[in-house]
Amino acid sequence: MKKFFKFFIEKEKNIVAIPYLQEDQKKYFRFVKEQYEKGSRQIIITSKIMLKVLEEYFLNKKFRIVEIKFAEEDLELNQEIEKYLEEVEKDRGCFFKLLNKLEVIANNSSIDIEKIELVSSKRINEAYTSFSLKVNGIVIIDGNTIENDINSIIKNIKENIYS
Repeated sequence: MKKFFKFFIEKEKNIVAIPYLQEDQKKYFRFVKEQYEKGSRQIIITSKIMLKVLEEYFLNKKFRIVEIKFAEEDLELNQEIEKYLEEVEKDRGCFFKLLNKLEVIANNSSIDIEKIELVSSKRINEAYTSFSLKVNGIVIIDGNTIENDINSIIKNIKENIYS
């Protein structure tokens, strides 16, 4: 069952994942305002953070990359990244070519990564785990390792949000 969360930073600089329930999804701005009134600020997931999460899950957790979506529609760029993803699917060693390309895009253009989606290549606790992470700080996780995944993403955010 898919679970939705939105990342916020509290006054004490703690990063938290607030459950983002179905009724909240219908009233996004109200949900964000309620958290703001509690003293929390929403986190924007930069391309740098997206790349760190991508790297962590691909290399250390052996996840597969399902999708990388950019904030701006660029047909040529999308086709190029799709070719990289096909190469990586056939040969995981090609990941560094993809990562290098994404870093160049992130550092040298105004095109931001809007969303990444990954899925475990093996069953974890008898089920596959998948998740997508969006630039607006929303993460959607489907699987049995939700707490571990949330903590891993929070760790990556903490390590990269102020650098």
